[in-house]
Amino acid sequence: MKKSFTVILSKTTTVIFDFDGVIGDTFSHNRDIACLLYEEFRHEKPRQKMIEKLIGKGVRTVIKELNVPLTKIPYFEKRFRQELALRIDKVKIFKGMKAVLKQIKKAGYPLGILSSNSQKNLHYIFQKNQIDFFDFIYSDSSFFGKGKVLRKLLKKLHLKPAQIIYIGDEERDIQASQQNKVKIITVGWGYDNEKVLKKEKPDFFAKEPKDLLKILKKLC
Repeated sequence: MKKSFTVILSKTTTVIFDFDGVIGDTFSHNRDIACLLYEEFRHEKPRQKMIEKLIGKGVRTVIKELNVPLTKIPYFEKRFRQELALRIDKVKIFKGMKAVLKQIKKAGYPLGILSSNSQKNLHYIFQKNQIDFFDFIYSDSSFFGKGKVLRKLLKKLHLKPAQIIYIGDEERDIQASQQNKVKIITVGWGYDNEKVLKKEKPDFFAKEPKDLLKILKKLC
């Protein structure tokens, strides 16, 4: 895996993956951290209804629910990353994903990661699991929306929207792709359920990892 950012100038379709909820199962860890930050800020434990609201949504949802002042947002994002780093050894790769990534790479696709997770965490997880298929890892925890982050990545890669396929697991991933006219494959094993995802009308939906291979074969 290349540690430095790689500019891809190719006619080949570049496949960009979200990490959390697509490759890595960080669900329980993000839930615990969200509850911890909630308690830290409110000085009380979140009720079950609030926990359900926070599950899987990470630091941005916590910030929104707590009405965190703009001046404190960097602190919260830093704390979230610090807490995840403490749990990084426990993060598992979804069953079947490593084999699928290997096959996609073998087919000749440039592969990349777009994640709010830190590069340090991602490199550690990939090294631990012997995953060495990615040409670049782009980490951006911007609070101002994934659409803007995806647009920045396209510009940095010197790629047009038609030259990439994004793979995500949340409705915000679909919205970000639609804002940038990028095709998206959403997955059914991540944070948002199938009903929520299909309501946003993604281009494609994969119920299990091996479906990604079938969809990419039809697309390219």
